[in-house]
Amino acid sequence: MVLRWTLLLVLIAGCDRYDPDGEFVGEPCEQQAVRSFGPAADSVEGYVDGPAWVNLRCASETIGLGTTRSDGRRAEGVVSTHHGGRHARWRPTERLQPQTQYSVHFESPEGAHDWSFTTNAVGAPTDNRLSGLALAMHAADGALLDPPGLDDVLGPALAALHPVVQFRGDPGGPEGTVPTVLGARTSDDNDSPQDRAVRTRLPNARWADPLFEMGPMRLEWPLAGVPFILENARVAGGISPDAAWGAGFSLEGWWDTRAADPVWGDGLGSLCEAAANAGGECTECTDGARSCLRFELVLARATSWDGDLEDVD
Repeated sequence: MVLRWTLLLVLIAGCDRYDPDGEFVGEPCEQQAVRSFGPAADSVEGYVDGPAWVNLRCASETIGLGTTRSDGRRAEGVVSTHHGGRHARWRPTERLQPQTQYSVHFESPEGAHDWSFTTNAVGAPTDNRLSGLALAMHAADGALLDPPGLDDVLGPALAALHPVVQFRGDPGGPEGTVPTVLGARTSDDNDSPQDRAVRTRLPNARWADPLFEMGPMRLEWPLAGVPFILENARVAGGISPDAAWGAGFSLEGWWDTRAADPVWGDGLGSLCEAAANAGGECTECTDGARSCLRFELVLARATSWDGDLEDVD
């Protein structure tokens, strides 16, 4: 069955962006344009619980956003705007259908843009056979939604991020919790061994067959020699019907930028400043320092990892 959902963004006049005090922030924007969107056109990268988004050249105000099935029934979703109005995001409040094509329509006073994508096979039940299953997340294949303005910095860094999720039991039903261990491997190769420089976490994941979510928790990974610290982090994803692979893996939380500032930036506060110029904002970390940026990586793929994670303190 082909589903259609319509994304309608009506843009406010004027593209310049100002802060609450009336100070100009960023370069003036003379003509509206879609800079990027996701999931990618004509791809099989859609995910039953995943977002769709548009990145715009100019600031916008979202006044209409919805999903419509071919039978005319509206699918409920939540819309939000980010990055000073230059990023619009829609999330379903009911799961999309797996292996189904969606058509997307974007419209503004300057014109329209259409594309389509297909959801992957994740969505059918797994019969709760999880014990021992280990999935390697390929972070570099995901889409970075937050923070803005730092793709050149975080893109290469994410190539060194290699999380592994392993289930240490079965949930015993379609909903509930399941014991897991979260660790890392040494490289993106599926046969790479466990990275013992990364401390493991032992969360009980929430389970709604075939989707899981773990957190919040504090995570720390060494990326290119820099501690990558996420506060209030969550890891989520979905498992294929044969429990052989995963899709829609996401990693989100609040990135403490202080350790990375002198290496990836130009000194203390420089990464926050770069994100602010693109519409982001640093907020207080748990210790009160205003150095944490929202971080969200979505739609990463996961493949079966042939190993057993050992606990690392």
